[in-house]
Amino acid sequence: MSEWIALPFQVIFKISSWVFYTVVQPPLILIGIPVFHYIVPAILLAGVVIYAFRQVKMEGWGFLLRNLEELLAYPFLAAIGYIVFMQVYFRYILDDPIVWAEEVTLLCFHWAVFIGAALAYKHGEKLTMETFVGQLPEHWQRKIRIVIEILIFFTLLLLLYQGIQVAILEWTYPSSALEFPQTYQSASFPVGMTLMIIHSGRQLLGLITNKMELGHRSSPAV
Repeated sequence: MSEWIALPFQVIFKISSWVFYTVVQPPLILIGIPVFHYIVPAILLAGVVIYAFRQVKMEGWGFLLRNLEELLAYPFLAAIGYIVFMQVYFRYILDDPIVWAEEVTLLCFHWAVFIGAALAYKHGEKLTMETFVGQLPEHWQRKIRIVIEILIFFTLLLLLYQGIQVAILEWTYPSSALEFPQTYQSASFPVGMTLMIIHSGRQLLGLITNKMELGHRSSPAV
């Protein structure tokens, strides 16, 4: 009895599968491959170039330095969304999964994380506990934060040194799918630390010269 109940669903499933693989999938393959391989990457790249060119035209070349982290993070974030969507499309629509998608997505994720950390640090978005320090007079707050920033600065220098050592070591370790050196992924850490060191130095200079306010999200005017 249960077989007769399931029979209509089996027939519907087989007919739907035949229609999909015979009628729907072939044009999707013809459209999907050039779109995902050429058109979408070109649009994303053109968007970055056009935006940067317009801003440079309005604000000068200093715009590139002031917004370096934003310009570096955007391609990696866009690539993550693009590759994940492309992998779903190729796996479930074209029935042809991309073997390198996870590997490249992880690489982009590493770069987005550490560049994003530098971006957050640039805008003063670091974790702080101000329950005690915030109750002190302003000159003591500034002295304590100078000491804290010095400790952060030298900690970042240590992390940068260790990150460079790891990146050099992993040059001889190829990735599993594309077989590129793992340094391409681990290099994101020292690059992120370098950017954070620059912003930490700017904030430290701003605190010492009184050009930086003591607000949690303030940025140094240097």
